[in-house]
Amino acid sequence: ERNYIHSPRGNTTAWEDSSESYLKKNDSGEWEKVNKSVKWSFSHPKGMCGMYARDAHETVIRYNDIVGNEEHRFNDGIEGYGNTKINGGLSRDCDVYGNYIAFGQDDGIELDGGGANVRFYNNRITNFYSGISAAGIMVGPAFVYNNVIHNLRDSTDYPNLHIKNGTDPKIAKAEGIINIFYNTLFAEKGRRDYGIAAVGYYNAV
Repeated sequence: ERNYIHSPRGNTTAWEDSSESYLKKNDSGEWEKVNKSVKWSFSHPKGMCGMYARDAHETVIRYNDIVGNEEHRFNDGIEGYGNTKINGGLSRDCDVYGNYIAFGQDDGIELDGGGANVRFYNNRITNFYSGISAAGIMVGPAFVYNNVIHNLRDSTDYPNLHIKNGTDPKIAKAEGIINIFYNTLFAEKGRRDYGIAAVGYYNAV
């Protein structure tokens, strides 16, 4: 609780980057265009995370600021290990609340995994590719409520889902229920923001 985890020294790749150049501050503090030497598509972001959860149970994560920046983004703000395992990530009896999570190339938090009596509430997520990943709630029930998710975008200014739910049945039989109540999902006019996903096993209330 009450940690300030910020400004990672490394960098994290985006899911896709096909632009010819990007903006970077020079030694004088001015923005200048830098040509890219490498392009790629559909490759999972690689880089650091703010926190990492593996078979976490009876755990509380609260009142933390996990904040990257435009030039040094996290992969996930809170990353989980074992997305399709019943003891994966935040596996059971966990509370995550009062956190500010900003600037990453993938998910603000991964709730994938067991998700048995896991509660995520009163948090704010901004400037991530996706807000919350709950693509595989293996056991459940999980609860997501009273959160604010806004200004989704990775380093290429590309937004994706506010909340991911649903799993390809060929990958895992994720039948745990997730309850989603009273969240504010802010989408900018004219941008590709998706809200809540529904793919494969989709057990959301």
